[in-house]
Amino acid sequence: MREQFGEYIRRAARKAAYDSCIPWKLAGLREFGKHGIFTAAMEQRHTELGLPLERYVEGCIDREIRTSAEAILKKKMAGIDSLPPEESIGEAYKTFSKDEWERLIASCNKEDLKALLSYLNSNKEELTQNPEEDWSNYGSVYVAAAKRSMILRFSQGKWEMTRISDPLWAALWWERSRRRTRQGLQRPSKRRSRMEMASARAVAEALGYDPDNMHKQVASWRKRMKKVPFENYVEKFGGDWSDYLLWVRSPRLYKKIQSLQKHREE
Repeated sequence: MREQFGEYIRRAARKAAYDSCIPWKLAGLREFGKHGIFTAAMEQRHTELGLPLERYVEGCIDREIRTSAEAILKKKMAGIDSLPPEESIGEAYKTFSKDEWERLIASCNKEDLKALLSYLNSNKEELTQNPEEDWSNYGSVYVAAAKRSMILRFSQGKWEMTRISDPLWAALWWERSRRRTRQGLQRPSKRRSRMEMASARAVAEALGYDPDNMHKQVASWRKRMKKVPFENYVEKFGGDWSDYLLWVRSPRLYKKIQSLQKHREE
């Protein structure tokens, strides 16, 4: 019977994980769905309720998954939820679309975001093997998570709004161009070479800036990221991706915020 209702359990667990914004709990919710089959077999009330057996079992599965999702969410809201393991993050990343991730990330706490960003950083090569299909999803999820992390971090103060995601999008643009060149894919523009399309001016324009006024800043982002990759930054200064992107985007603002934070701690 478990094999018969396996696909239904997967769909029900996915829906509950999304509706309750608990993407890391897919595997656990599927297990609770299997308990629903056991409940249906033990109670056998489909005849009494006048329901077809299949619909009755599905109802028991839904009830077990929904009740479990509510309990998990209550623990999460109380701050007693455990950090997600990497395999749970990987499954969630591959299960939900980039549009769905926007809503899920909006409900993530600092710990969730730190784990998600760490997973994305550690598995970037694997997750972006296809430059045409993978980069859009990877970049969207990454930027949304980094932005949300920054908002949570500085939500107590009135900070200057700085688009810290710009260096990340620029890096994705450069990396995508590099990979397309390596794979020998046809370039989208016949008028511009790949080198021209990956130039600081072209990237500034793609990000919505005036290239004449912004190309030097864009070039400085690339220079900083090349000189101090994220791994070296963390090893030397600690922090996370939000810190790193802010430093790349504006070292002056980064230093100001670090100074204010240190002053608050003292």
